[in-house]
Amino acid sequence: MTTGRYRHALVAIAALLCCAAASPHASPVYFHAKAVPNLRVTVVGARNLHHEDGLLGKNDPYAVVSVGAQRHRTKTVREAGSDVTWNETFTFTAQSTESDLDLQLMDDDLLKDDRIGRARIPVRDILIGETRESWYQVGEGSKARGEVLLKITGEP
Repeated sequence: MTTGRYRHALVAIAALLCCAAASPHASPVYFHAKAVPNLRVTVVGARNLHHEDGLLGKNDPYAVVSVGAQRHRTKTVREAGSDVTWNETFTFTAQSTESDLDLQLMDDDLLKDDRIGRARIPVRDILIGETRESWYQVGEGSKARGEVLLKITGEP
């Protein structure tokens, strides 16, 4: 009877080792394709932003980041021009892998804020346990209006 228990244990261990050998760097979390990550998003900065205030003024940019109904806003950086640094971090709970991380770059103005551009990143592209730091193009329609540097971490 003791031999039977050991045999079952050995079969289970062999199955685990076989899976690990097939993909030694994969974490078990990655096998759950439908798992929805919580997202930690750091809006690091932006560069080459389109000037919304004409020749006489400089952009006063801020970013609005949203996932579903959750929304966060960075501080406005006055007279930043075309390059800006925020280094602000926000946490989101994604409700679905069909959600998008939506980022809008805005120019803070006295009467009405101007939209510099927008970027969308599908949540399904972010894996749990992964940290991705990348420049994303922001645009208005098909026109490029600058780039934003985001650091996105998928958390369980």
